[in-house]
Amino acid sequence: MSGKIFILALLSTSFFFHVNSQTLTSPESISYDKAKNRYLVSDPGIPAILAISSTGIVSTFYDQGLFFPRGTTIVGNILFVTDVGKLLGFDITTDTKVIDTIIPTAAGLNDIVEDDKGNLYMSDDVNNQLFKFEIKDTVGYAWIKSGLNAPNGLWFDKANDRLILVSFMDDSPIQAINLTNKTVSTLLSTTNDYLDGIAVDKNGNYYISSWGSNSIYRYNPQFQYEKQFSKNHDGPADILFIAEKDILAVPNMNTGKIEYLSVPTASIPDNSLENDIKIATLHDNNEIIINLSLNKSAQVSVEIYDLNARQVNKLFNQQLETGFHELNFPINILSGMYFVRLSIDNQVFTKKISF
Repeated sequence: MSGKIFILALLSTSFFFHVNSQTLTSPESISYDKAKNRYLVSDPGIPAILAISSTGIVSTFYDQGLFFPRGTTIVGNILFVTDVGKLLGFDITTDTKVIDTIIPTAAGLNDIVEDDKGNLYMSDDVNNQLFKFEIKDTVGYAWIKSGLNAPNGLWFDKANDRLILVSFMDDSPIQAINLTNKTVSTLLSTTNDYLDGIAVDKNGNYYISSWGSNSIYRYNPQFQYEKQFSKNHDGPADILFIAEKDILAVPNMNTGKIEYLSVPTASIPDNSLENDIKIATLHDNNEIIINLSLNKSAQVSVEIYDLNARQVNKLFNQQLETGFHELNFPINILSGMYFVRLSIDNQVFTKKISF
């Protein structure tokens, strides 16, 4: 048996930096400046670009002549920011503006993402278009001019040379845009409304924010399943996964706060299985989720043991067919450390988890 196996023991944690509410009013997009260990945040409510230190101290990064700054991304040492019909660039080593260019015909530039060829892509939810900006030549233009409805969050999927797009509308689909021929296809139809930001963790899982439910939804890399990752946000906008800290930053536009969610996604190769198998752990509400991708049918069982090797619960014992499977098990046991024992035909492995 070969394939990818993830064991996910879920319990979501969050915390806030206590920032001056008079300074941070409507945070829209957040980028992480690794060199200075700070966050750079667009706030169209002021309007300004703010810097938040690792200790939560807020300062003004730039506030001259802005109209409605929204999307942000860092490419090299340049912070790019969309502002209605303009694209701004700031050297984050010197904190100075180095790019200030009008994007012809753009009227509502929103999210922004870079590819691996020196290009930026920007959504425009006023014109219902996508714009492209060639960084080297500092040239911007309308790239996809029709066929979109309220385009919002963008992500560059390098492995498939495509953009992932979500839209600020009812029942927003998750779409893919081929960078070679610009064709737009639907990866997943959803019932989630007013989708905004997209982030991806170390294991390739997608996180998408929804204003409709004030939640963050988590998807596996193939968009084969959906799980509510967190809830009770208030206007969750352009989210960001910070790999160096394993956290998901969530700007809440309606409350003027940025929430930081713990996303423990460290992968542990298991040489007793096969090289392409990974084990990842996440936390959320005392529930175990096991994702299996099998290349042949197999007998699969799942059991929980305590630290004294006593079986606490037998969760699953069934023949599974070839393909992807998601197994969900709500757990009602005492808090503590346990082992999940997963058997696939004659292969057995365990994962230590806590509740």
